[in-house]
Amino acid sequence: MSMKRLKQLLEKEHSKKQKDIITSEILKNHIPISALIELIQNDNGIYAQRGAYVITGIHDTDKNLLAPYTMDLWKCIHPKNHPSIPRAVYRYLADIKIPKELDGEIFELGTKAFVNKRTTIAVKAHIMKILTNLAVKYPELKAEVIFLINQQLKGNSSGYKSAAKKELKRLL
Repeated sequence: MSMKRLKQLLEKEHSKKQKDIITSEILKNHIPISALIELIQNDNGIYAQRGAYVITGIHDTDKNLLAPYTMDLWKCIHPKNHPSIPRAVYRYLADIKIPKELDGEIFELGTKAFVNKRTTIAVKAHIMKILTNLAVKYPELKAEVIFLINQQLKGNSSGYKSAAKKELKRLL
C-alpha cells in the first residue's frame, strides 16, 4: 500500500511543493524510506528522478534518517541513471562521514566521475567535497585531490572555481 501511495504522489507533479509533501509523508512514517530507495534503485523513469529529489528533502530535514541506506544509495549511482540520482546521492555523501568500507570505492569512482567532462558542475562540486573529505581523512591523498581540482580550474565556471577555492583552502 505504501509503495502504491508513494508512486501516486510521485506521479502527481514534479515540484518543490510535491517533494515537500512526500518528504513529510516519509517523516511521519506513512511511507517507509525503504520504498523510496527501492524506486530509485530500480531507476524506473520519473519515479527514480522525482524520488531522488525527495532524497534531497529528507537530507535537508535530517540526513541521519538516510544513514541506514547509505550503501543502498551508493549502489544507485550508475552512468546510465537519470542525472538527478548521482546529484542527490553525491550531495548526501558530501555531508556525512562516509562508512570506512566505502572510502576506496567512492574515491575511485568519484575521481572518475569528477574528471569526466560530461559530469555536471553541481555533481563535480559535491564530488570535490567528498574527495576533500577523504583527503583530510587520508592525508596521502591530498596531493592527488589538489592536482585533480587544479587540473579543471582553467576555463571552468565561476561556480566550479568558487567550490574549488573553498576545498583547496581545506587541503592546504
